[in-house]
Amino acid sequence: MSKSEQRTGFKKGEIVVLTDGEYSDYRIEGIFRARVDFELAKICKEFVRDKPRVGEGGLKDQFFPWLVEKGYAEDLDTLELHLGGYRGFQPRFW
Repeated sequence: MSKSEQRTGFKKGEIVVLTDGEYSDYRIEGIFRARVDFELAKICKEFVRDKPRVGEGGLKDQFFPWLVEKGYAEDLDTLELHLGGYRGFQPRFW
């Protein structure tokens, strides 16, 4: 069993990269710091209970702002350094 399969929650202070999608649709939705210890299954149930209406983007688009609103997460300002594409190593801020 891998380390990620053993996880059930987050510890206060941990940095988390929230991702979504697969293959070419894979993307980073947000980067946050856990403000408190919390169990993923417990907050997911709470989230679905709080957000019964599904907007255009579905529940997934509402999850990150909800974590911040409820005090579970702190949104972090970040910089992206892109290392390049098909033309090789060409680092630049993205």
